[in-house]
Amino acid sequence: MATEATIAPVTDDQILKYLADIGDELTTNPREGIFVLRNGSIISGQYEMGTRGVDHNDLLGLFPGLDVTDGHVEPWGQVHAATGVVRLVAESGKALVMEGQDLTAAQRKVVRDGSYEVVAATPAVTLAPASNQSQPQHSEQRDPASIVPEVPHAATGNLDEIMIKSDQASAWWFKQLREHAGQALKITQVDANGEERLYATLTKSSRPDVDLQLTSFAKDGGPQSHLEFSQNTLKEWENNPLLSELPHSSPDTHYLASWEEQTVEKAKPKSANKGITEKMILHAKAVSILDVAAKNGVNLVHDGGDYWSWDQHDSLKVNARKNQFIWNSRQVGGSTIDFMMKVVGVDNFQKAVTALNDDSLSTTKVAAEDRQPFKYDIQNSQDFTKARDYLTLARGLNPSIVDQLHQRGFIQQDSKGNAVFVWAHDGERVGASIQGTTIDKKRNGPRGTFKQIAKNSEQDYGFNFSIGRPKQLYVFESPIDALSYLSLHPQTKDTMFFAMDGLKPQTVTKAMAYFHSRTGAVPERVGFGVDNDPAGHRFFDEMINKHAFVNVKTGETLPYGHFMVDNLAIPQERLKVLQQQAATAGVPWEPLAALDKVETNFHDDKEVNNWFGLKGGFTHSDGMAAGEAYEERTGQLAGLMHDLTGQNGLDYQALVKRLDPALDPTMQHAVITKIKSYAGQYERLGVKPVRYEIKDWNDRLKQVQNESGFPTRVIDRIYAKKDEENALKVIQERNQDGDNRLKAVQANQLNKGLFEADSPQEMAYLIKTYGYSAVDKEDERKYQQAPGVKAEASQKQAPALAQQPAQAAAQAAGR
Repeated sequence: MATEATIAPVTDDQILKYLADIGDELTTNPREGIFVLRNGSIISGQYEMGTRGVDHNDLLGLFPGLDVTDGHVEPWGQVHAATGVVRLVAESGKALVMEGQDLTAAQRKVVRDGSYEVVAATPAVTLAPASNQSQPQHSEQRDPASIVPEVPHAATGNLDEIMIKSDQASAWWFKQLREHAGQALKITQVDANGEERLYATLTKSSRPDVDLQLTSFAKDGGPQSHLEFSQNTLKEWENNPLLSELPHSSPDTHYLASWEEQTVEKAKPKSANKGITEKMILHAKAVSILDVAAKNGVNLVHDGGDYWSWDQHDSLKVNARKNQFIWNSRQVGGSTIDFMMKVVGVDNFQKAVTALNDDSLSTTKVAAEDRQPFKYDIQNSQDFTKARDYLTLARGLNPSIVDQLHQRGFIQQDSKGNAVFVWAHDGERVGASIQGTTIDKKRNGPRGTFKQIAKNSEQDYGFNFSIGRPKQLYVFESPIDALSYLSLHPQTKDTMFFAMDGLKPQTVTKAMAYFHSRTGAVPERVGFGVDNDPAGHRFFDEMINKHAFVNVKTGETLPYGHFMVDNLAIPQERLKVLQQQAATAGVPWEPLAALDKVETNFHDDKEVNNWFGLKGGFTHSDGMAAGEAYEERTGQLAGLMHDLTGQNGLDYQALVKRLDPALDPTMQHAVITKIKSYAGQYERLGVKPVRYEIKDWNDRLKQVQNESGFPTRVIDRIYAKKDEENALKVIQERNQDGDNRLKAVQANQLNKGLFEADSPQEMAYLIKTYGYSAVDKEDERKYQQAPGVKAEASQKQAPALAQQPAQAAAQAAGR
């Protein structure tokens, strides 16, 4: 039976008016909704780059008499009965209703159009743990409102239940923070044995530019970490950073919240803050982010529509309409002020605001997005030649695989010659990834070609196809990575391949849901073929530790594994230093190498290689690697390991605590497990010394082809021209960086260079596609003065030059 309402029923018009007043919006896309009203209106979740910006709990404010802390964590029985709404959870594809709730015809249509599975939500339950669960024992009766709501473990809970309970626990904290504004918070942890310890405090800060300070404490009672927040955090539900730091109770551990009055005298503002006004901050945020990027040498490549990406790091995405950016691999993003600090490198807020108040920078207006359901309006070409040549020659993919997927409709060529990877969902086209085939490095940066997701493609979905009857799910960063792996492993059977177009946990969740809908089962194994770089390692760490799920039928955790390219490879020069310093200190080299792998992935840059945040070993506290001091630092760490080695071997826990004392205990355990795993693999499986590391599966595919003699076949040929007497010859030269480059020259004048390529595959594609006219724009300028080279030949069919960044930014801002 449906839960009877103890609050007054409301109409759809009342709901719409209330939600509009608090800034919520409507959408026509079922896959971006969070509520469906009885009249079929869809309330938008305001998704941005894969992240939901609006929460279900927005609706609770319509019922001020509804108390979510009166001993119940599930007020939705009353809300459903009073409103008749359907709650949509796009991340899992579920439409949540109450048992016995009747849906209107309009609601059923939305649910059907969005391919949602209707699920009866859990009825109201009390906060008190069941008698067969561990329950903390207290000498006095606690106020139920002081017990933080419980959320199942991520590794053992049901996906939908976890999402619902997490939202409810966050709503509980949000209400507590609002009700106790101005008071100090103390959080006490109670374990299964009833033992209590101070977990964290939230207090006012004496610093003039900081309102609140969250301090966490280690088990020994000492301070472990400090986080700072603005007072505005207490007012905003959307993307609230403080809520993500506050703990939720679990079946075996509970948290208690207590409040007390606090008075703090603010320190006097420093003179450095003088001159920064609210008007300046608002202006800084309104400056065109495209203009800011161009002025600071960040060359953005237009991906299509409102989206741009950095040619040096394509995981950095800019939304010109919203004037915001997100850097997926580093998990940072925000406004133009954040862009100045996180991307450009300005070291503080004041300097960033000052720099952005520059009259030469144009301003832009943020417009609301009207996202529509996906419509496949790409004009497919009858000719598949250019896309096929690019995929099989420039990228080296198996032609048989490309042809089969083209025949099945999964890969197309559009009217501009681009390769189109069609996203399929139960026979319907719900999106597409577009891969450019024209190599123009001046316009598109080092990658040479542009990449784009078709407008209105289904949020957090991707290109996918299956071989046989899928029993396992393989996830990759891009369609080409997936096809490169299959080209190298053609014996793969009974597998669903899925591409994320980046690194998106939400896409993995949707992939598993689609796998289940297609097969009626969960994957026996989920494999991750992500890049062997810091972003790939952080992503896999996060999936293992934060997004693991259980097969509800068997009770077993779904096994995650990765097959990163060259994951056990170590650069030769680095391995030599590791082994020498370990031998000098009298310790095994494997744990030393494992620490370097986990912390830096053997790179000297600022990107920490693990999701846990471990620093302090081969990196400084700011994440900067040892660089030129690598040998010295390796010797110091080898000596530390010697000091921490006893009869039972290296004390890993003491090592990690010494390197990073502020690391959370849970993270300490996880990172120790990872370091031990790599040390064990180096001991059992040996090490692969390499001159340079291969990052992704397409690079590995090209490497295998090159080792089979492909470069020789390209270099030794003479390429005759149809309309010219002269012919082309390819030679190999070493550039100033010591890397081999291929150069196309006139066969009868070897000193007359025409154009260059990064790989034999790219050279073969350029010659086949453009012939003598394959001159790269940069090379054209380099060689256009060479005697004997005809200008008209170098210009024929050549890719167009891109606009200069500043000019493109100014035009985009003026639209």
